[in-house]
Amino acid sequence: MKNLLLAVVLAGCAPPFVRDGFELDAHYWQVVEQAILSRATFELSCDASQLKLRVLGTFKGVAVANLVGVEGCGKKVVYVRPPGRGTTWVMNSASGMGDSR
Repeated sequence: MKNLLLAVVLAGCAPPFVRDGFELDAHYWQVVEQAILSRATFELSCDASQLKLRVLGTFKGVAVANLVGVEGCGKKVVYVRPPGRGTTWVMNSASGMGDSR
């Protein structure tokens, strides 16, 4: 939780923006996006340029994503950021490699 609060405080001067219907902190989203793309390219064996991220949820009352869907190379997965886990993202899909077709 300390890492999350630190990121929000440090990014406090960045204006929020709306993505997929959720208001997000712009700086923190860049950190999130890079972390998820790094994992997803490896776990899905798919180039980052072919991946699409979609925000599915945020922490209540904070402009920080905690649930992000990733689609690419014919696969769909969901990553979740558990509370108190710093910037760790975990794949939260039943099979890990849902077919998007």
